[in-house]
Amino acid sequence: MKFDRWKFLYYTARNQADEQNRIILDHSRPQEHENAKRLRQEAEAQLKLLTEKHSSTQSDFYSYRYFASEGFLPGYNFPRLPLSAYIPGRRALSEAEEFISRPRFLAISEFGPGALIYHEGSRYQVTRVMMPIQEGASGNLPTSKLIVCSICGYLHPVDQEPGPSNCERCNQVFEAKDIWSNLFRQQNVITRRRERINCDEEERLRLGYEIKTGVRFAERDGRPLFRSARLLTSEGLFAELQYGDAAELWRVNLGWSRRENKEDRGFYLDVHKRQWSRRAIDPDDEEEEGNGVPSSARVQKVIPYVKDRRNSLVIAVSSELSLPVMASLEAALRRAIQLEYQLEDSELASEPLPTKLNRKRLLLYEAAEGGAGVLRQLIDDTAAWSRIGRRALSICHFDPDSGVDLGKAEHAEERCQAACYDCLLSYYNQPDHESLDRHSIKEFFQQVMAGVLEPSPVEVPRAEHLRQLMTLCDTGLERKFLEFLDTNGLRLPERAQHFYEQFGTRPDFSYMGENPAFIYVDGPPHDYPERQGRDAQQTNALKAQGVTVIRFHHAEEWRSIVHKYPSVFGKLNSDARPELEAAILTARFEKPNGADFSDIEEAECRTEFEIAFGRLLREHCTDKELEFSLRYIGDGTSSYWSEYAVIAMGIGGAIASLPYVLHLVGTCLTKSAPLVNAGMLMTGGWLTSVAWRLTPKPGTVDLQIPRPGCFGDKTQLDKRTKRCRDCEMQKECETEIAARRKG
Repeated sequence: MKFDRWKFLYYTARNQADEQNRIILDHSRPQEHENAKRLRQEAEAQLKLLTEKHSSTQSDFYSYRYFASEGFLPGYNFPRLPLSAYIPGRRALSEAEEFISRPRFLAISEFGPGALIYHEGSRYQVTRVMMPIQEGASGNLPTSKLIVCSICGYLHPVDQEPGPSNCERCNQVFEAKDIWSNLFRQQNVITRRRERINCDEEERLRLGYEIKTGVRFAERDGRPLFRSARLLTSEGLFAELQYGDAAELWRVNLGWSRRENKEDRGFYLDVHKRQWSRRAIDPDDEEEEGNGVPSSARVQKVIPYVKDRRNSLVIAVSSELSLPVMASLEAALRRAIQLEYQLEDSELASEPLPTKLNRKRLLLYEAAEGGAGVLRQLIDDTAAWSRIGRRALSICHFDPDSGVDLGKAEHAEERCQAACYDCLLSYYNQPDHESLDRHSIKEFFQQVMAGVLEPSPVEVPRAEHLRQLMTLCDTGLERKFLEFLDTNGLRLPERAQHFYEQFGTRPDFSYMGENPAFIYVDGPPHDYPERQGRDAQQTNALKAQGVTVIRFHHAEEWRSIVHKYPSVFGKLNSDARPELEAAILTARFEKPNGADFSDIEEAECRTEFEIAFGRLLREHCTDKELEFSLRYIGDGTSSYWSEYAVIAMGIGGAIASLPYVLHLVGTCLTKSAPLVNAGMLMTGGWLTSVAWRLTPKPGTVDLQIPRPGCFGDKTQLDKRTKRCRDCEMQKECETEIAARRKG
């Protein structure tokens, strides 16, 4: 329910007001009356903020604004609820109380014990957590237990004792230091205003907390739901990849970064007052008794944490790399993925595993709500890593083709020695700045660019999974289909000949996940009408239950079948399809005042034109046997122009007839100028012309070329257009039209 957070805040404040009022009326506790009055007044202010309508425009709890923040209004994507901090008002300045919110993964540090919040020119320090006081409670807060592998960083929540003794991923035997007890889910917090802070507090807050991130893949029927892949280079295995949708991520606040004993994890919390101890807020405070342990009997040591689900990719590099190399690899990889898939900095996050001082793996996760769907492509698309490697080399100021060190970015004035803000440095990796070096990762990305990805739908490597599937096949036809999928780099099914009791069927192959698909390779026994009737009934029943059914005859052409279901099998390698350069076009841009174009403006022109013209190709130049794409060739600075090649790729095994291809492309280009300009929001006013020419290059395609769809159509014949002038069948077409006229 979307009112849960409002209810939680309301009942917490209400219980606090009732509890403090009970203390005030208890005359046996006069020493607590003043503090109780202050806490009751604070709770009443929170209740007033949550319930009264005046000054609602300044409140997060104005109904429409509240529904929007909770993802309830139409058009919002229902994000996880944020955590809130209560900011008290100041009567002298007539400031109203309010709540401010942060996403959970950010709140674990910004709302940590003793953290300072700067809000509207004032400083506020987090001193208490907001939890309802439970009647008859034993005094202890509800906590969790977690085991974190010190080798791979995989998480093992302990729901029942005893917990596991070995890591589920790497089989590492756990030690006592790997077991974390007293984990306390981070709650909404209450702050108090701070007038000033000393230099020690400022330095401690600058260094911040030690935040640990861990991952655990989702499970179904006791099996982890993740897919694996191996990235192979000329040197052998480069890295093993593991990707999981909606993997569970924990971010744990282990304590202040500058604490002396790193094994001393957590903070002391007064259970009765829900208040962080003075030692938790200031680890240098020496006034508390017992080696920093507060004297109160109602104090409990806890480790704050938050958790959420994100699409996650774990990369385990096969070789042992030093900390600077791993840090540089992480920075370059993250930026390359962001640029290749046009992501904002906030949409993709990365963390080293198991710790920042012991970097053996890299964790990438989609930080935006709902995910961008990018990390899945790094497992599905076999050509993705080649593009990532090329992009990373360009980012690090190396020519991807020759490997020559370009020294700096195009617009930069100074040469980049080790790292700069145009390559590896960013706001997010400031602690690693001294370790980053672009030269240390050049050879790695050159290998990645020429590498091969071997994806597998399950946790075992692709070759082992293929062998297991081959063993389960009933016929040689099924084995040949698996060989076809493997040869073309397509996705392998998860199961073979598995009986699904709930559906009452045993498909030849099955793909599981959110959108399951059953594959039936029908051999000769399925040619009989009676069997075909039963197959049709079964197919309809499965589709009614949300299962994609792909049933095909043993004589059908497999390439056309897999092309129809890219979401199931993936895309065929473009190298396996013949290509034809059908046209060359040049887009020319000019500003009304004749001013020069900056690098950013040139990039905007290219990006918007490629998107708009790509949409034009898809909408006005379509055919079931062809795909069209735009390939960038180069640009220049006479005003500003960019040149592209229109590439036609055959899907059904070969390029269709050359005249037909040129007819489609010519018709599309004739419509290009107004349609492309209309799709360019920022730079459309600068686009002055789109010049094009058809470039027929039939090559050595040994085919009987069929007649195009416009052949013999008098209304389509126009010798002034390029599509007719370049058509090899123009004379035959004119002869056919003349013969029809005479007839």
